[in-house]
Amino acid sequence: MVLLAQNRLQEESDFCLVAGNVADFDTETDYASNTETVNLDQIVASKGDYRKMVYGCRASGTRLPFPDAWFDSYVSNLVLQLIDSPAD
Repeated sequence: MVLLAQNRLQEESDFCLVAGNVADFDTETDYASNTETVNLDQIVASKGDYRKMVYGCRASGTRLPFPDAWFDSYVSNLVLQLIDSPAD
């Protein structure tokens, strides 16, 4: 899903062609199966000046890999919902 989103945004969309828009996708790390957190301060600093930024990664919706209170809000697109079946 992360690769799909990356390809769609960077190749099929004009988002990255607009001056000031940047995108970063972590296609290597599986945050859904580990306890690592994303160092957003480092990622944001590495992008320099920008108007809009999109970041993508694979993670669990029940434990997002971002620091507490880092966002005021977020948008979740291209989410594949997998729900565990409760034990009988």
